[in-house]
Amino acid sequence: MKYQVAYVADSLYNQNGKIMNIDLDNFDGSTSGNYVDFFYVYHFKAKFKKGKNIVKHTYTFDVSGGID
Repeated sequence: MKYQVAYVADSLYNQNGKIMNIDLDNFDGSTSGNYVDFFYVYHFKAKFKKGKNIVKHTYTFDVSGGID
């Protein structure tokens, strides 16, 4: 299933069904390093039928690493 990634600054990113992305080029918070001031939201459109629907999902992503 195709998905999109949004960058959001807080939990109020969904307004009337629209994801409110932040512009990382003009964002005042931290955007680099191990601790950033935004969140990644993966979202997609799905059609649900009346009744019980079960959604199962997994994510595969590249992460940076270090020696811990």
